[in-house]
Amino acid sequence: VHGIFQMKKVIKLLAQDHPLVDLIAYVPLSFLAKYHLPENATVSFKEDLAPIYKELLKTPGTRIRPAGSAMNSVLACQHVLKKKYPRSTLFMGAIGKDKYGKMLLNSMNELGVNNSMYVDDQRRTGCCAVLLTNQNRCLIPSLGAASFYPDEHTFSNWESIESAESYYSTSYFLGTNFRTLKKVFEHGAAKGKHVYFNLGAKDWIFKYKESLLSIVPYICLLYTSDAADDTPCVDLGGRRIIKKK
Repeated sequence: VHGIFQMKKVIKLLAQDHPLVDLIAYVPLSFLAKYHLPENATVSFKEDLAPIYKELLKTPGTRIRPAGSAMNSVLACQHVLKKKYPRSTLFMGAIGKDKYGKMLLNSMNELGVNNSMYVDDQRRTGCCAVLLTNQNRCLIPSLGAASFYPDEHTFSNWESIESAESYYSTSYFLGTNFRTLKKVFEHGAAKGKHVYFNLGAKDWIFKYKESLLSIVPYICLLYTSDAADDTPCVDLGGRRIIKKK
């Protein structure tokens, strides 16, 4: 199923990335020990961690909210723009045909973010367990449908790309949809539009170095955490870097 966005007005920012649902809960250290998890890290999903999501859903006080790096950014952007430019942002990604996918669509609509989503009826919507202990947090993302976003969805909705004034994505999306990202960024640069990119986690910069280097010429601003910024693995071609605090 292909979500289709149709609107004649200009979109100030179009973001593409992995849409997720955060399951956020304070847990005792014994919970982390049970699954052999660190207190402060991002942990790759493995099947033996799958029960964590069910446990969190049964845990009193667990908060459920829209998430994902670019999703958070586009929601914040629309909040800033809402008075002068209502409903002037657009998000593209993949969700499952389930209650969490519906929750993401409803949340974006309520917060004024347009969407052009691919709905995958074979995979569930991506989730991220956020385990809070004291001042630390352990993140366990399980991407689900988000990591199977088809490139053809972007190409068949190219009018949405052309309607945007600027583009934003992350190294996470680069890892699964390089073909899409490069074509969108090429278009943005050719049309003199702004292209923004979040370098994300340090490991991803190393993992997708060649892909990253190939899109750097199209990027106006690179965003990074302090940890990623300290990684001397790529020549960023003199691009301006904004450090996220």
